[in-house]
Amino acid sequence: ITRSEPAGPTKVQKGQTVVLWVSTGAAQVEVPSVVGLTSNAAIDLLQRQGFKVVPKFTDVPAGDPNIGRVISQDPVYPVKAPTGSTVTITIGKQATPATTTTSTPATTTTKKP
Repeated sequence: ITRSEPAGPTKVQKGQTVVLWVSTGAAQVEVPSVVGLTSNAAIDLLQRQGFKVVPKFTDVPAGDPNIGRVISQDPVYPVKAPTGSTVTITIGKQATPATTTTSTPATTTTKKP
């Protein structure tokens, strides 16, 4: 209840009308689709719409076109969510190449008699 008439706390007589205004909750805003956008563009767009953004990262192979781009989001478009709610975006990052170890075979010398 956001307000009443008469304004409370007030005593009213039995049978007197009291008008109540009930809130429908926080404003709902459509969550835009940011999949495919660069991480900076996605974060900027979501924040301008009034959302908090939580970025997560996932490894993608070197040369993958999704490096630095949004691969997925939660909640998923199209949906409405309250202003100020959180949208999690998953961003591709280049996987760290595995280090390989190479060894040189030992050399042995033999003397000929």
